[in-house]
Amino acid sequence: MLLSREIVAQPRIARMLRFFVEESARNGFEPINQRLIATHALGLPDTFNPTQSASVRVNMARLRRAVERYFTRHGGVDPLAFEITPGPYRLVVTKASHAGNG
Repeated sequence: MLLSREIVAQPRIARMLRFFVEESARNGFEPINQRLIATHALGLPDTFNPTQSASVRVNMARLRRAVERYFTRHGGVDPLAFEITPGPYRLVVTKASHAGNG
């Protein structure tokens, strides 16, 4: 997925995707807060305040769209599918209903 055109063309999205998947696996797929996303995936300072900046929300919306496009266009070969919920940001992994068909 990280090598797909939808992701490779957007380095920030690729960095966020990698962080989000790794952090989700590390924390038992619990929601990931905006400050953690800001500081670890976007490189924003520790003083980031999600109530004063929409940066994380905007970039997470872009990431969700890229993930949706990937699974719509190329996900047929993947045995698993996933989505990222709108806040609270959580990775939800499912068995792809179309696995083996594409």
